[in-house]
Amino acid sequence: KFLVFDAKSLDGMDASGAMSMLKLSRKANQRGILVFWSGLKDDLAEEMKYRHILKDEGQRFEDLHSAMTHLEKRILQYKAQQQREWMNLHPAFVRDRKLMEQRINFEPFREVFLSDGARLGCPWRYCSRLSIKSFKTMLCVPGDLHRPLYLVHTGAVAVLDAVPEEGSKDQKWQRPRFVLRQGWFVNANSLVG
Repeated sequence: KFLVFDAKSLDGMDASGAMSMLKLSRKANQRGILVFWSGLKDDLAEEMKYRHILKDEGQRFEDLHSAMTHLEKRILQYKAQQQREWMNLHPAFVRDRKLMEQRINFEPFREVFLSDGARLGCPWRYCSRLSIKSFKTMLCVPGDLHRPLYLVHTGAVAVLDAVPEEGSKDQKWQRPRFVLRQGWFVNANSLVG
């Protein structure tokens, strides 16, 4: 359990406010709640350390985004630890987990169709398979109006600003603008009339 105070607008703290915050921090600690602060100014942080409200620098973050990112990492680590503990209980849990991962890795529409009933007959009926080769297959180029919509099932597709001309040995491949992986659509502009 976590409690995050966004203190970017806090300029100072009087004695009664400090006492209330100290009381709140102690109650939170008794209940197993970790208290964090974001956006604290240096002088206020020193005052809070002196009053034992802020125990160490690990409770302090530059801004709210940094605090939330830190907490998200802690939550994900805790979740992974819980999953490992469950997996160690019985081999059936390991087998079921592997089967679930295989299904998740195969299903590109898992975020679109949330129930099994929604998958029946659609959209696989309207899909076809296209194998692509690294640094050879171009799915679409700027200006193409009638290219099909592609869904990346496995592998990755890079979106580039420019490609070397065929037969040119001097030109090098540029860094991609972005890379689309499983579940992403390529040439989504084809849906716009």
